[in-house]
Amino acid sequence: YTRGKACQDLKKSKNSDLCSDHAPVHAWESFLGGIGALLVILFDWYWCFLVLLFWYGCRVLGLMMIGIALFKIDFFGHRFTRKSLQLQGLIFFILGAFIICARINSNIAKEFPIEAIFSLENYWGSLLLAYSYMCWILAFSRSQLFPSAKRALANVGRMALTNYISQTLICGFIFYGWGLGKFGSFNRIEQIYVVVVIWIFQIACSHSWMQRFQFGPLEWILRSITYGRMQTIKRP
Repeated sequence: YTRGKACQDLKKSKNSDLCSDHAPVHAWESFLGGIGALLVILFDWYWCFLVLLFWYGCRVLGLMMIGIALFKIDFFGHRFTRKSLQLQGLIFFILGAFIICARINSNIAKEFPIEAIFSLENYWGSLLLAYSYMCWILAFSRSQLFPSAKRALANVGRMALTNYISQTLICGFIFYGWGLGKFGSFNRIEQIYVVVVIWIFQIACSHSWMQRFQFGPLEWILRSITYGRMQTIKRP
């Protein structure tokens, strides 16, 4: 009894003929079929949650430890020069892209199945690419290029928690059933459009908010709880 069969039974249970001579029997069978289908789907989700919890939980915890170590060695300060960061970014980008491209044809042919996130190529390649992005972003932040753009991005960073939660709500509304229910309806190019539109919206909102206030709304709540008293949110 698979999840696909469960979904079929669940659909049948909603469309059963309850007007026939055997309506009570059909209704009872539909009820049992619907409950069974829901239990199978919930059980499937439960195991997916456990797998993702242990897989990504350990991964996220490990990355947090790496981030703390990088902070301790002053990676985000002046441990490396801007040229060194640019070179490191290039080297790790090439290595990460090479590892991921070793499996990219298979992922494209299978339309990027969920199992792709568990492949060793994507696992290690994504870490190398993430490090290269950090190097380049840090090098860019030290340069004199595009000061207005850097200020706008800095405002997004000062409202990191607010933007994280708001992005979750926005994407939940777009893709989940309680909103527009567009999950699985966008192709790869359209997904990029969605990302760009959300980012532009959040950058604009963050810039406008930080011109008037010192903290983001959720940052202000967290800060007030941390210090045990209401913090001043408006700019003097």
